[in-house]
Amino acid sequence: PPIALHNSSSWTYTGPFLPPTSLPSSFHTWHSQTISGSLLPTLTPLLHLISSFLSSANLTHYCLTIRAARACDDFNTPRWHVDDQFFNPSSTPTAKGYWKLCATLQGPGTLFLTNGAQARKTLKAVTAAARKAAPRHTCSAVRCVACGLTSEAVRADLAWEMRGAEVRQSSLGEAVFFRIGGREGAVHSEPPICGDRIFVNVVPGTERELRDLMGRWGVGYPRAWSWGVPGAIGVGEEE
Repeated sequence: PPIALHNSSSWTYTGPFLPPTSLPSSFHTWHSQTISGSLLPTLTPLLHLISSFLSSANLTHYCLTIRAARACDDFNTPRWHVDDQFFNPSSTPTAKGYWKLCATLQGPGTLFLTNGAQARKTLKAVTAAARKAAPRHTCSAVRCVACGLTSEAVRADLAWEMRGAEVRQSSLGEAVFFRIGGREGAVHSEPPICGDRIFVNVVPGTERELRDLMGRWGVGYPRAWSWGVPGAIGVGEEE
């Protein structure tokens, strides 16, 4: 039966592949505060699959995020985008971080535009036009109002431009491996969320790449943390 969520929050781990049957204490703390029921019957086989798949590419480290979202209207308008590259190609010329893996364990799957080349072309054109039309300004806060308005304008314009495009939605439990970055990245969006949704996101990388990434954020490696859990915002632990 479907499990129920107490809140919208996430748990993230960055480090060597986790033993699927022995997860960190921070995961169990997050799980107990967020989920009614058990996620393990569906999460454990997915973790086995992820480790096996990435091991075949000679990878042993990843950044894994489990995101729980309650019903909301945030994505009734699609948020078509490509994910940025996570690693610096100049410092890691053999970077594995041009790919990403995702899966949905409950609720609707991620939406992908099937004609990637045309979607990226439209995305770039709409973004460039919005930036050109936006007033020049200096950001005075982390959450800049002017930048936010431009972002929402891009989102609305893209939803209109892509309204007739062919869309593929990932199936429940299906793992999707796709490119990221502006040149070849898959153009995708979160789906409308009309009920509880649990989504798993994985960024594979080498130990060096992920250590450098955590270092830029000012935290240690390996690392696990949660966001959105009442009373535990930003809690992290060294693993």
